[in-house]
Amino acid sequence: MTQELNIEQFSPKKAELVALAEECKVLTINGLDDKAGQLAVQQAKMKCVRARIEIQKTGKLMREDARKYVSAVISLEKDLIEIIEPVEKHLKQEQDKIEQEKIKQMRLADLPNRQARLAEFGIQIEDDFIMLMDDQRFNEFYFQKKADYMQEQQRIANEKLAAEQAKLKEAQDKIDADRKKIEEDERVANAKRQAEKDAQDKALKDAEIAKLAAEQAKQDAIDAERAKAKAAIEQAEADKQAIIAENKRKDDERIAKELADKKAADDKIKAEKDAQDKLEKAKKYRKFLTDNGYNDQTKNEFVMTKTEIQVHLFKKVGSFNL
Repeated sequence: MTQELNIEQFSPKKAELVALAEECKVLTINGLDDKAGQLAVQQAKMKCVRARIEIQKTGKLMREDARKYVSAVISLEKDLIEIIEPVEKHLKQEQDKIEQEKIKQMRLADLPNRQARLAEFGIQIEDDFIMLMDDQRFNEFYFQKKADYMQEQQRIANEKLAAEQAKLKEAQDKIDADRKKIEEDERVANAKRQAEKDAQDKALKDAEIAKLAAEQAKQDAIDAERAKAKAAIEQAEADKQAIIAENKRKDDERIAKELADKKAADDKIKAEKDAQDKLEKAKKYRKFLTDNGYNDQTKNEFVMTKTEIQVHLFKKVGSFNL
């Protein structure tokens, strides 16, 4: 008796649902170019959705009108849903399959760009591995590889600077050795001059004058050599300071660029995450309304209130004219 009563009151009847299920479950989509197939699946899915929603709505009304039949209504509702819901899931799987194919095609189109970005750092990765990553995962992979590359470049620069500093030290050591040799030559020359002076004191005055003139010329030559060596030392020191200053300027520019690039990447990832969170919240809100039977046709049956953090949905029980 309960089964007969529910079959008579549910709309559409079970026979109509079976016919709809048989009509829809054979539908498939044959690739991205099958526009007719995509349209047919979408239209069939919406028929199934409307039928399912109508069954659920009728079930709720019957439970309210006849509490004593609630168990039978729920059982029949479940039975009818089991007829149409697998078909609905089948149709959704067909759509999901096409969506996955679209995503694959989009990633394939973007593959040369991704390979080019990685090639900037001398990285070559298999195409299949890159296509497994969505944009967020690829960006994380890209910036990690970029950081590794920059770290390696920093290591090479440090080794180059150390080599240049070693060359400067070698040049400084040579200058110090030359200075010591000049000082020793000067000491020997001074000793020699003193000995010659002692001998010249015993010679004739004219010979002494001539010899002193010769010694003065020699001294001038030594002084010239000393000045030349001093100029070479000062030039080497100036060259060393110029190299150090240039290396520091390059390091400052590189660090500033790295910080700017990292900030731009972090800002982009945050913006994409905020947009995704907003989209997910909108989807959950639409699902909340649909799950509770709220739509353009039924909205007058509900009362909705909102706070800063929540939305409350109340079902109107009835009206009484005074």
